[in-house]
Amino acid sequence: MECGHNADRAVRRTHSDGSAHLYVQCQVCGRGNPIPKSKASSVAPSYEDIPEFDEGLRDRWWREKREFDLGVLKMLQGSLLEREERERIIKDNGYLAYLQTPEWASRRDKTLRRDMQVCQACLEALATEVHHRTYERIFNEPIFDLVSVCSDCHRKIHGK
Repeated sequence: MECGHNADRAVRRTHSDGSAHLYVQCQVCGRGNPIPKSKASSVAPSYEDIPEFDEGLRDRWWREKREFDLGVLKMLQGSLLEREERERIIKDNGYLAYLQTPEWASRRDKTLRRDMQVCQACLEALATEVHHRTYERIFNEPIFDLVSVCSDCHRKIHGK
């Protein structure tokens, strides 16, 4: 079936005129395709033992998918708001003050030692600065959020 869920089963679909036909219905998304009459007899000689087509399955799946997608969208919007808030915090004096603390000095030194003071951007120059890969955990960042860079590469990274 086109949906790609690989959860198909043969079902009986009774039409408004009372005729029953065999379909393949995805048990995840409810999508259904008729089984050609030439193949139907090999699938089921008697339709009575075949479960009925679930008309509501597709509607339920799409409703749940829509709800899930809206949840993901809200989460992403929350992440964007958090990022804007972090950027605001970074721009104020709190970030500059943080760079003067013993905690930052320790993280900076550990990062430079880990990278053996080699710029991780060009792998040629002496690393003299430490760049934040992310500001997600700013003020309490693990060392893997940091990378050693030379001043030229650091300016390039920031587009200066």
